Amino acid sequence: MHIKLFGGLHICQQDKSLHVARLRERTMLAYLLLHPHTTHSREKLIELLWPDQASARSGRNFATVLYRLQQVVGKHWIVAEGGALRLVAPPVLTVDVWEFDRLHKQADAATLHQAITLYAGDLVTMTYMSKPSSSRQHNTAINVSASTIGAALA
Repeated sequence: MHIKLFGGLHICQQDKSLHVARLRERTMLAYLLLHPHTTHSREKLIELLWPDQASARSGRNFATVLYRLQQVVGKHWIVAEGGALRLVAPPVLTVDVWEFDRLHKQADAATLHQAITLYAGDLVTMTYMSKPSSSRQHNTAINVSASTIGAALA
């Protein structure tokens, strides 16, 4: 499976495009992919997805969002343990942002050029988040990296 976060969310598995229909599911998936080695509390994710609703209804809505997302990417990819969630990315998963970060750290001309080719636009927008989102912070860092790489290759 290949997931692109640059230029919008695009998921491809075995040459078939997978569609995450609802915005909150796309937002949660993008957030988990931008923080792949982190265990996220259910409460934190609920607060990010429903910043103005602190109720039992938000918890039920969260369960629905998680279920729908697991239907698209696979139940085994997003593991709920107690009050926490984590992404369990199989080795066959590639994510353009992960690859960009890996190539950028190598800092030689060939890999920097490869990193630039991955940059297909701003990171997928994560709406619903009332606080400055990690997507914006990560996007700013990647934009700076892309500019730096472009200048180095010129």
